[in-house]
Amino acid sequence: MIHQIHFKSVFWFTSILHLAFPLYAQTVPESVVRQDTVWQGEMEIREPVSVMGVTVRVAPGTTIRFKGQQGAASPPAVFLNSTAGNEPRLMLEGTADRPIIVETPEDLPPGMICTTRGSHGTLIAQHVVFRRLGGSTSGNADALDLQLSAVGNELRLIDCRFENCGPVRMDFLGPTAAAEIKRCDFADTQGDTALLLGGSGSGEKTVTDNIADAGFRLNCPDLLLQDNVLVGPAAA
Repeated sequence: MIHQIHFKSVFWFTSILHLAFPLYAQTVPESVVRQDTVWQGEMEIREPVSVMGVTVRVAPGTTIRFKGQQGAASPPAVFLNSTAGNEPRLMLEGTADRPIIVETPEDLPPGMICTTRGSHGTLIAQHVVFRRLGGSTSGNADALDLQLSAVGNELRLIDCRFENCGPVRMDFLGPTAAAEIKRCDFADTQGDTALLLGGSGSGEKTVTDNIADAGFRLNCPDLLLQDNVLVGPAAA
């Protein structure tokens, strides 16, 4: 009887763990992601990965490495693809004590995160360190390059750091596409521009309390720009 109770207790505890930590994580993601999933642990992007109108949630403490091969037809990237009635969402949910790392190792083609032509999506990143994405020496000039045009599309970069990256580029075309870029650091930026925001979308956009060593190029309406520090030879 004692053994039976112990077995039930273990089964109950294991079930709780399964509910708290979904078992969708994998070391190398599929090249086409067609269902909501969670990435956690050590993830390697060895070829282009397309997120097809679903949500990819990245757990705290995860490391995502772009490990494309030298001489490949195109550098590795995570593409957000909107499908009929479905919006792709990439949720990078780090914490102060367990940040998410998104990086390209030295001597490999820098990766990027972007929407494909004609698509749109949502990117949420909090407590994320981006290292060596995009850059002028890469076929992917931008570290992040997203179009936000559908209802509910949003960009949120909070407490993030960009190191040795190309620009963060966002085009706002939807009437409600919104953005919040807050308390981010841009260091060793590749090129003279760290942040490019454009488009005619009238959603509320706030760019506050950031530090950058390169310029901001902002050409969009309904924008609050406040308490940013630009310092360095390329700052403007």
